Amino acid sequence: MSESDVKETCTNNFAQCVKIDNIAYENKNIEVKHNTENDIKPDENYYPQEVLQKSAHWISEVNVKIESEVTEELINIQSVEIKLKEENEISDLMRHKRIHTGNNLYKCRQCSNAFSKKRCLIFHQRIHSGEKPYQCIQCDKVFSQNSVLTRHMRTHTGEKPFQCSQCDKAFSQSSDLISHQRTHTGEKPYQCFQYDQTFSQNSALISHHRTHTGEKPYKCSQCDQAF
Repeated sequence: MSESDVKETCTNNFAQCVKIDNIAYENKNIEVKHNTENDIKPDENYYPQEVLQKSAHWISEVNVKIESEVTEELINIQSVEIKLKEENEISDLMRHKRIHTGNNLYKCRQCSNAFSKKRCLIFHQRIHSGEKPYQCIQCDKVFSQNSVLTRHMRTHTGEKPFQCSQCDKAFSQSSDLISHQRTHTGEKPYQCFQYDQTFSQNSALISHHRTHTGEKPYKCSQCDQAF
């Protein structure tokens, strides 16, 4: 009986055996009949040693190929992420440079104001349109910007998230904290344009300027006096 006429029944599970069988078919003209109902582990000497070695080598090559493809895919993903990050950084730099160059691309059609950022133009245009899309859920007040609504909500909740690092005082707005911190540092960044007098808050400087200009914007509703 020739080798090509040999027929045997494999006792291994078909799904486990099929890869090794494919190699066996290439090297040995053996017709293998699978018994899928029998999961008995076959004799470890069932396949010739060279077939098992080639099977192990084939499996190893497949694993290496899969690992290589996964690694290449990860490298591609990382390259895309790096490219996007670089593009975002360049875009941020270009927007920042407009602050120094005065190259304001976004111009208001209703006045001469121009802005370096589109969102700033959108906020500005609401001054002309009167649009106030952000409404307080606890009262009827509406606002043109979400950030202003957020600050307003703190008047209802009592939240004061801005804590002074040098004392126990806390504030609902960051600008109030900055003004307060100057009582500790002694900083007075606002200077009178006519004298050397300086102030810790801009509001104090504005009030001082009125002593030079004579402006009295606050008028009594019951008489002619103004302050």
